[in-house]
Amino acid sequence: MSSKKNKQQHKTIMKRYLEILAFIVFLTPTNLLYAQVADDSLCEGSIYVKTDEYEGVIFCANCPENLKDDKAYRWSPTEEDIALAEKLIKKYIVRSVEKKHRMLNQISTPIVHQNFDKYYRQYLGYIDKRGRKILYVNCFWKDKENQFPGWKRKYVKVLDGGSYYWQINVNLKKKKCFDYSVNGYGG
Repeated sequence: MSSKKNKQQHKTIMKRYLEILAFIVFLTPTNLLYAQVADDSLCEGSIYVKTDEYEGVIFCANCPENLKDDKAYRWSPTEEDIALAEKLIKKYIVRSVEKKHRMLNQISTPIVHQNFDKYYRQYLGYIDKRGRKILYVNCFWKDKENQFPGWKRKYVKVLDGGSYYWQINVNLKKKKCFDYSVNGYGG
């Protein structure tokens, strides 16, 4: 009888342990689950770019490591592509603010167009369903870098966080920006 009782207690303890473990995993930020590389190295073939106005990593067609997509629909941007894109992005966002008199999700977080140089960028080239070469630019606040070890090798995805995180697409051939989005606030 005692053996049966011990087995039942053991089952109850194990069940509770698994519930606690699942809860901890649920609370762990997504970026910590994926950021297994904590060094400062680049993904092979990628380029680190730094100017007075912007800084980031240009992912080659085979990077970032943690992005599971069809690499056949990717292309490797050049530093010249990035220089052009940065001019277009700045112009687009400033015009958007002036024209619409609003700033997406920037009430209690940084004002994007006044802080361009305070964001790290991740540049990723892809070919859309229409066959157009698009540059996707993922931006995050430099002071948040320690939350993303390995960001030069792995794509940073954050839900919420306001304007500490924003993204935009650029069609370099047409010299047009689109799908500018600033993260929302959690709550």
